[in-house]
Amino acid sequence: MPLSNKGWDETASCSTDLRRQSRCRPALTGTRAQARGDPRMASDESDGKAGKSADDVRDEFEEKMDRLRRQYERDLHSFRYEIEEREYRLKAYEDKFNKIKQPPLLYAYVVRKEGPDLDGNQVVVARATELLKVSTGLMDKSQLGVGQYVWVHPQTYAIVEGSAVRNEGVIAKVADMMDGKLVISIEGDMEKRLINTDKTVYKKLKPGFQISVLPPTMEVLEVLPNLEVKSLLLGEKPNVKYGQIGGLMEAIERIKDVVVLPYQEAKLFAQIALEAPRGILLYGPPGCGKTLLVKAIATENDMTFFNV
Repeated sequence: MPLSNKGWDETASCSTDLRRQSRCRPALTGTRAQARGDPRMASDESDGKAGKSADDVRDEFEEKMDRLRRQYERDLHSFRYEIEEREYRLKAYEDKFNKIKQPPLLYAYVVRKEGPDLDGNQVVVARATELLKVSTGLMDKSQLGVGQYVWVHPQTYAIVEGSAVRNEGVIAKVADMMDGKLVISIEGDMEKRLINTDKTVYKKLKPGFQISVLPPTMEVLEVLPNLEVKSLLLGEKPNVKYGQIGGLMEAIERIKDVVVLPYQEAKLFAQIALEAPRGILLYGPPGCGKTLLVKAIATENDMTFFNV
């Protein structure tokens, strides 16, 4: 009975499917064995490691750990340095911020250190025309001087820091003196002022003397040399020899006996109780050599010549 085309097609299709399944089975079998952890598959992979001993593996492990440890120490040192640097920068910014945050300090100078109204650690300072009673703070009161500029905290009114700058005051002239007080006049000031002063300073002064006073309290800082007297005394070291003066040899010899000899032989004069003259008077018309003689005496005996 002949087969129909339909039957032949089914038989061919079935044989084709069987061959396809037989080709796919080894691949599936290998995959499943690998998934189950078949020792035969694992042995193939571990053939490359079979040549290393346990000591080699241990040495390799310790070497890697040593490299990691050194790297860790380098990184740790670098991190510490970076942290310290950032902390230093942060501290600088904090200091700057604190200075900005603080109120501005007052710049004043000391005008009085003692008085019945002052405690042991208080002084009076002046800021422009304003007087402030402040505490010396951490500074030693004995190290502060009258006229010295200081920095004062505006809230606590305590001296924060002293300055090397001083207020030298203004020059005043003593116009009169009465009952331990001074009447002074300051150049440019139309009015005279009556001020108190220390007894020791009062004894040194006379009307016409000049003093330096510290405004606004007018504390006397210093007694200045009397300019009227100072302007009359002009000391100099002349350079005139006896030989440069002509025609006055007789006057020169007499001056040597009266002035130079008692000066050079002071002990001899004392032994024989001979009193030297207190001075001599040279007289004559202008241009006769009086000043030259005196300059020559000063030059020959290393003295100072004063033109009064």
